[in-house]
Amino acid sequence: RTLMKRADLTEEEMKRVCKDCGCTWKQPDQVLGKKEFQQWSQSLRNSLVYKELVMKKSMAAYETAIGYLRQEIPSDLKKFAIVDSGWLGSMQFFLARLLHSMGFQGEIEGFYFGLYTVPSDYKSGKYYAWYFDASTGAADKASFCNNLFECLLGAPHGMTTAYVSNGNGFSPVLQAAENYSFFSSREEALLQYTKNRLETTDFDHFQEKEQKEQTRKLIRRYMMYPSQEEVKFYGTLRFSDDITALYTSFLVESNYKELLRNCLISRRILSFLKISKRSRPTPYWPYGAIAFLPQWKKWWYRKNVYWWEWIRCYIIGRNS
Repeated sequence: RTLMKRADLTEEEMKRVCKDCGCTWKQPDQVLGKKEFQQWSQSLRNSLVYKELVMKKSMAAYETAIGYLRQEIPSDLKKFAIVDSGWLGSMQFFLARLLHSMGFQGEIEGFYFGLYTVPSDYKSGKYYAWYFDASTGAADKASFCNNLFECLLGAPHGMTTAYVSNGNGFSPVLQAAENYSFFSSREEALLQYTKNRLETTDFDHFQEKEQKEQTRKLIRRYMMYPSQEEVKFYGTLRFSDDITALYTSFLVESNYKELLRNCLISRRILSFLKISKRSRPTPYWPYGAIAFLPQWKKWWYRKNVYWWEWIRCYIIGRNS
């Protein structure tokens, strides 16, 4: 169900796709293992019904999205910037494709907190990152948790799911916001902190290396070595790893011990090499879950998480 919902299919359309793929609709909420996921994905690729529905919905969504962009970004604009947290530069890449399809010829510049890699298409504009980018060493990335970062710095409103014409123009359709009061109050505190820093920073003598080192120390402390009190508070924030945000989970679930076992490098390798057919989920904030372990276990699990992330980020950097 979740897989097909990413294409915005209705329940009836999902059943039509299932029939075309030769499947039943008896267990739409069954969790798929890796092999089952791959088989189902291949069935969707071969389904003419699925392709027809996706194309129809894409064309409808394209018209309203382009209407919104024309309203917000003049076609004769020479340059504009977008700001986002990161991590792969895909939003800027697809935004550029949409803009170019409507005749936009200006320059796009993207400013990000961190980038693991960026699209190679020069037409998508320039990418700038503050904390790390594709050329940065893997150490900063391995101690970083972008899931926690997004929960801390997410907007207080819900995710944009579509655009609609309202007679006087176009406006975004937003999902309902979870924990609105928390995010709203947290946003006020963050904006006040930012205002104070801007007022006390001497930009005529700005020391980038010193600022980055301060950022590094703060991030490593609260992301990699949080206290149990911090994890009890921030671990209850809800995160979704699905583009539709149809489901959410706590950053640190109550079954964190079971999930942490999947962070051991031995299990990761079995899963990576597809020797293990089981789905092996891990905590959204592994370092947070580690805070609840006995002291003698913390070192071992923290090293397993860190070195796996280091290897993964190193490979991504080399490929970039």
